[in-house]
Amino acid sequence: MAYDSPLRPATALARPGGPGTCITVIQTLRLRMSNVHLVVGKTGPVLIDTGSPGESDRILDWIKGLGLPAPVTIILTHGHADHAGSAAELRRRTGARLCLAPGDWKMAAAGQNGPLGPVRLSAVLLQHLVPARFEPFVPDVALDGSVKMADLGLDATLLATPGHTAGSVSLIFRDGEAVIGDVLMGGHMGGLLRPQHPRAHYFAQDAAENRKSLSRLLSHGAKRLHVGHGGPLNAETLQEWTLP
Repeated sequence: MAYDSPLRPATALARPGGPGTCITVIQTLRLRMSNVHLVVGKTGPVLIDTGSPGESDRILDWIKGLGLPAPVTIILTHGHADHAGSAAELRRRTGARLCLAPGDWKMAAAGQNGPLGPVRLSAVLLQHLVPARFEPFVPDVALDGSVKMADLGLDATLLATPGHTAGSVSLIFRDGEAVIGDVLMGGHMGGLLRPQHPRAHYFAQDAAENRKSLSRLLSHGAKRLHVGHGGPLNAETLQEWTLP
């Protein structure tokens, strides 16, 4: 490894009591509106999502506090302002490559959320509180079928999980740890209450497609779901009512 870190790469951690078995260490920072996640890949730290606009300082201070260098790669689970809001500034400050699926590039270029699609009455009231605008950017890497996570230093599978947005993606690691953005959320009030209680997210551009995406995640072996709000969630606790 080319950097000094107290955390070893996610692909090289041995599970206690299980020689030769690997686990994935996913660090989570809970921000004002959403979570960001960090894994240490083979080429350096990889940040997943960037919070809302103006949260770069807090994210970089957190990474430094973990004893890690700045991220070399930023993967966005989707293009909403509370997940991609600080992407442009973090790229300027770190030189990290920005990765986003093509389905959400239009939002990134506009610096504005697309239609949110409330899935329940409370979401209609909440949609006016959600940040809608952020600094526009053009991603460096299109997360499509041609990109392998190994190219980004991660021993993981990239899975298209549209529904919340057209370009939503998830990462599934070999041990079943998964980062799934807003396919689901944990708890109430953005995860402040009962954060490990699985719920459908407030919004989905296509609720039926989102339901299919969650089923796809489970069929691909996702066991512990690191979400954009609240969490993490245990896949075994999911019920039909969880889905929009």
